[in-house]
Formats: sequence, structure tokens, C-alpha cells
Amino acid sequence: SSPTTDEGRMAAPEAMDVQKKLDMSLDELVKMRKKTSKAPREELDAGKKRKGEENSVLVARRVYVGNLSYRTTWQDLKDYFKKVGNVIHTDVIRGPGDRSKGCGIVEFERPEDAAAAILKLNETELDGRAIFVREDREDRDLKEALGKRRDEGLDARASKKSRN
Repeated sequence: SSPTTDEGRMAAPEAMDVQKKLDMSLDELVKMRKKTSKAPREELDAGKKRKGEENSVLVARRVYVGNLSYRTTWQDLKDYFKKVGNVIHTDVIRGPGDRSKGCGIVEFERPEDAAAAILKLNETELDGRAIFVREDREDRDLKEALGKRRDEGLDARASKKSRN
């Protein structure tokens, strides 16, 4: 059963506590996000775009985590994110003087785990800070998939023009 507000409306995933999000399946969270959206929103898709869906975001295996405490370590990230899947690598980005920049990267074994991390751990608290989790836009797997999709789209448009 999905959580609801006092007025009987579906509660937005952002308003739920971490344990409730972790207890829900990825499909339940995606459905809830669709039902609670006031405006068209991008939906997460673990590496695939369903036929007919225009607003899917392709998620590879890596996620970007922002608003980290300066004291958060790679081990803290790994321990926190293993709730949603098998973490194979984490990194806290550091600047001059080896000081944290307040962001990091988490790489999962499967794209589904990365999508689950975005849905379940975004806007949750780690080391006293409300973190945000999104797809890693620098992920090589993601760029490769987007390049293929772009090429497929160009091929489809070219063949359509040649038939006209």
C-alpha cells in the first residue's frame, strides 16, 4: 500500500522518511512519483526507455551525490548507499589541500541500483546534511548510451525523409 496524506492524496516520495522509501519497490516509487507530479517530470529508468515515454532519464551505474558534509568519507558514502544495492566504488571529490568539495560519486553494480538510489535516497540526511542524488552526467556508460540513442534517432529521421 502506498502512503497517503491526510486529505487522501498520494504522499510525494520526497516527503517520506528514508525507511519507508527503502521498504518500497522501485516500481512503487516510480508510480507514486508519476501520480504526485503536478507538472510533467522526468521519470527515472534503469538503463532503458519504455516505448512511448518521452520523459525518461537514462541512468547508468553511477550517481552524483551533492551537499555532503566536509567530514563525509568514501567509506561513509559506501555504507549509506549499500542500502539500495551493491556498491562497487565511491569517491568524495577533493580540492586543493585535500579538502572535500562537498560532493561525490557512487558506482553500483547494476543500473537498477543507481535508479533506486536516486528515488530512495535523494533528499535524505547523511552526516547532518540533506543530500541530493542524481544521475552522474559524466558517466561514460551514460554518455555512450545517449550517443547511440542520438545516432538511432538521426538514422530514423534520415530513413523517414528518404521515403518521402
